[in-house]
Amino acid sequence: MSGLFQIGDQSLKTIGSPKRFWSVATVRWLLSIVTVAVAVILGRLLDYYWQSTPFTSLFICAILISAWVGGFGPGLLAATLSALAFDYYFLPPDLFTGGGTERHASSDPLCDISVNDRVAGRLAKEQD
Repeated sequence: MSGLFQIGDQSLKTIGSPKRFWSVATVRWLLSIVTVAVAVILGRLLDYYWQSTPFTSLFICAILISAWVGGFGPGLLAATLSALAFDYYFLPPDLFTGGGTERHASSDPLCDISVNDRVAGRLAKEQD
């Protein structure tokens, strides 16, 4: 057996290299983290230099890119990270801690999940 995990009559050598599989999967998941980080950085820069507030558009772009390249799972991770980053970095502190009466970002996660679902569904149809 020589230390290889066997599935039926095939060993890992004949199935494919697990190193290549993990690198593609890792890149897809890391892309969602990187795109949200880029959206946060661009949003902070735009707010500092031009006092512009296109935060939700930047996060929607990050979710679209993540879902387009990675699929539903990485897109859902990007939607979750976007909602958390938007609450933490772009809402006033009293709203983040629950001191305020209204919540501006309450509809953003629902919008993010619907965008992710549509992109992932469209990609699945195109691949078939």
